[in-house]
Amino acid sequence: MWTGGDKLRAWRQVVACILIASALPAGAAGPDTAPSVATRPAQAVRTYRQWVADLTDDSMEGRGLGTKGLARARDYIAQHFQAMGLKPAFAGAFTQPFEIPYGVAAEHQSLAILDREGRQIIQAKAEQDFNAFGFSASGPFGGPAVFVGYGIVDSQRKYDSYRGAGGDCLRGKVAIAFRYEPQDQQGRSRWASRSSPASSWTRSASLLKKAREAAGHGAAALLVVNPPSQNADPSLRTTRGTGFWGREKIPVMHIRLRLFKRMLARAGRDPELAVRKLQALADSGKASPEPLPGVFLKGRVELKPFRVQMHNVAAVVPGAGKLAGEVVVVGAHYDHRGYSEDRGRSGKRVTYPGADDNASGVAGVLMLAKRFSDRTAGRADKAPPGDRRTLVFVAFTGEEAGFVGSGYFARHVEQLGLNGARLVAMVNLDMIGRLKPDGLRVQGVGSADRWGEIVARAAKRAGLAVTARASALSGSDHISFYTRRVPVLHVNTSHNRDIHSPRDTPDKINAVGAVRVVEFVEAALEQLWTDPEPPAYVGAALMPRLFGGPRAYLGIQADQSDGCLVRRVLDGAPAAEAGLKGGDVIVAWNGQPVQSVSGLLARLWAAKPGQEVKLKLRRDGKLMEATVKLGRR
Repeated sequence: MWTGGDKLRAWRQVVACILIASALPAGAAGPDTAPSVATRPAQAVRTYRQWVADLTDDSMEGRGLGTKGLARARDYIAQHFQAMGLKPAFAGAFTQPFEIPYGVAAEHQSLAILDREGRQIIQAKAEQDFNAFGFSASGPFGGPAVFVGYGIVDSQRKYDSYRGAGGDCLRGKVAIAFRYEPQDQQGRSRWASRSSPASSWTRSASLLKKAREAAGHGAAALLVVNPPSQNADPSLRTTRGTGFWGREKIPVMHIRLRLFKRMLARAGRDPELAVRKLQALADSGKASPEPLPGVFLKGRVELKPFRVQMHNVAAVVPGAGKLAGEVVVVGAHYDHRGYSEDRGRSGKRVTYPGADDNASGVAGVLMLAKRFSDRTAGRADKAPPGDRRTLVFVAFTGEEAGFVGSGYFARHVEQLGLNGARLVAMVNLDMIGRLKPDGLRVQGVGSADRWGEIVARAAKRAGLAVTARASALSGSDHISFYTRRVPVLHVNTSHNRDIHSPRDTPDKINAVGAVRVVEFVEAALEQLWTDPEPPAYVGAALMPRLFGGPRAYLGIQADQSDGCLVRRVLDGAPAAEAGLKGGDVIVAWNGQPVQSVSGLLARLWAAKPGQEVKLKLRRDGKLMEATVKLGRR
């Protein structure tokens, strides 16, 4: 049990780590210092660079969930583990399969243009002329077409696409709205900040908001179309996270601009002139609901959820002696965002290579696995120590979907078949490929009593400047272990503007710097491998303001939204007893706004079990309150 003196000594170790490691210049010399960059084996740098290039090859398809490219990456990693002579982690296999609900598919979708007598004139083609959204309601719809500009109601900006039309002006009708929001002559948002390229559009452009406004005005369905200024942008497809499945009250589709022009022609208008005039009116804020005479629409949407099989990939360097029953996990996620489902402006498929995020971390895990495997197999100069812990090297999948692979691994440690072995530490490598002169970031130092000294010593041996942080809250796979009271370190060379974009390419990887990061982790692992006493978990004691002692428990799965979308309420959980339902959006906690999932987590981690919390929810467009008595995790 930790006393007040124990906490103070642990904090001093963390502070010492921060001061000592941060003071080390990149090439610091000393008795434990690693060789300089110039003398490091060039082969290691070439090998690292090749692994990153292979993992970001076009054949890997951005390593997106459900793609063949992700399976190729899985096999690539497993084959390397095997070639290195490592032991399979899972009953003779390098892979750990599991299934997750991944998205929704259109079991049926149809859309037709009818004449006044109800006769079909045009049968649109699914996936060519239109696609249902994954958040669409299922069911049939029909009615006369009404164009509603951008379909936006923004009181702050005094913009209302339904101005003067009445509350149920779309009753029994099918609304058609432009995608995005008012634009200038260069096709840029009139409302978004110019300071950040990530802020292309404001929240007013949300498709979910457009659907709710249309439904609130009585629409039978909503069709969204790219405005002519953005016609080269890809159309959006059905697949969405299951948290959005069937979320809206009405069917919602994305239609091609060419189909909308056919509707305008049917209404007796010149389609090229009319569509530009409609955008000009919508951009100026002067548009109001405009019926398209003679255009009647009929359609149906039927969606179903589907699951995908995923695989963690792991290999073991067995321990020996008194420490063999203790396990240190070294991990990195190998999944990424995949590729866009339609062709971009260039006419080519847009792939997200994920070189730094996180081919860089996977290459680091491969290099570490080889070095420790070589030690135990007698292929290295250094002999392995007699008493040593078991090392498990893991490439997780599903990190981009919410740490699902690492979560499954942490919940099923028994599948390693290590006969009661227990996890004593986890080191996570996520984005280690862009080392800068100001050094390396290491988070989670506050999660164990001896991390401070271990990190400082490893930084000195690797000759790296290291900024150590007590917090472990940065979102990555280490969280799956941290929440199970396992000490963690999260190693990262800082975020960059290319993250989650096609610009995260292998040519931007600092391979020399990444090998230096590997040397830092290797030095830390050598201490973890052999020290008689493992780091002791003290995360809750060291961060009382964030964690408040034992973990408070709400019992939901959540997705990012305008607030915090409740994807699922667990049976018997405090949230279920308080009446929360899937599809609710949490917008406030005890009167304080909740704007994101991370915002909700911060408040939950600061709460105590048994505490009563007043939540403000948005359900079916209406605000309501619920009082939840938090449980104990």
